[in-house]
Amino acid sequence: MKKNKIIVLLLAILLICFLFTGCNKLKGDVVIKVEGVKVHENMFIFFCNMLLNQDEFLASSLYIDEITLDDVKESGLNFAKEYFFRLNEAKKYGIKLTEDELKELKDQFNNDYEQYKKVDGKTLSRKEFYEYYYGLTEKQYTEFWTNWSIIEKYTVEIEKQIEITDEIKEKAYKEYYDYICTYNMTMLTLDIRDLSEEKAQERYDLAVQIKEELENGGDFASYVEKYCDDKALKESKGDIDYYPYFQYTYPEVHQKVIGMIDGEFAIAKTDETIYVMRLDSIDELEELSDSDILKEWAIVYESNRLIEELVESEKYSFEVNDKAYKKCDISKVANEAMIYWQSIWASEAK
Repeated sequence: MKKNKIIVLLLAILLICFLFTGCNKLKGDVVIKVEGVKVHENMFIFFCNMLLNQDEFLASSLYIDEITLDDVKESGLNFAKEYFFRLNEAKKYGIKLTEDELKELKDQFNNDYEQYKKVDGKTLSRKEFYEYYYGLTEKQYTEFWTNWSIIEKYTVEIEKQIEITDEIKEKAYKEYYDYICTYNMTMLTLDIRDLSEEKAQERYDLAVQIKEELENGGDFASYVEKYCDDKALKESKGDIDYYPYFQYTYPEVHQKVIGMIDGEFAIAKTDETIYVMRLDSIDELEELSDSDILKEWAIVYESNRLIEELVESEKYSFEVNDKAYKKCDISKVANEAMIYWQSIWASEAK
């Protein structure tokens, strides 16, 4: 999915896993007006905070200085525009939440409060709770998620009406190639974490032996059962779908995979794992033409196109208070997001 665009965010109604620390005054100045609806400083910072904690690409780009805080604020503006424009469309379409849906939301808000209201031995009031965790009033927070549920419900209705043509499927394939093109692999892994150099070399020699035996007709599934350290691969008997976007997480594997032909075996090695793999086939546009995965991405493509068309239109007024926007400081929430993501990246690296 194209990460540098604000697209449909599938956010759970859960307690956000970071503390909001970026706003001294609760509401602050009005930063944006959309069709007369005011977006105060604290709400705008909440938007930026949420994006940084949900969008790993945005966060990592900030972390390695590819973008600045001003770029994050620009993403916040784009999100605000998309959010309110889509909300207006949903209301025009007549989308409302049922009594059961409203009750479910209310129950979730209450559960979150009951679960997290005690901080450092003190029980927070509801007012204190929403200010402490989100920098918002209770009304701002609950209204946002209620509106978001309306937007999601509207999106489902619109997606039902999308007619998937061959042209849309082809455009979706090109747009989201990294997530659609499928390398059908058989693979086993050998864990070399915490091994001495000598022991790691022994494991690599074993991988070479396994590869040679497989090339001579060995049954891959039996080798997976005997040698593989990965539980999921064992359960699938080594079958795995490899997508080009894995290149960002497994560059050593990717370098091998993209040069392989059907039926070829290869070994890839990282500091932690040795991979013995076989490329069985590649599913590209022609092979995927009638597949569910291409149909799903075609709907995503067309849905995002419609959203982009709406956001770029002048259908609704969108006014930015330049003075309030420029002075809006998101540095504290950005720092909190960096701490959060560094902990995630560190755990993934183990």
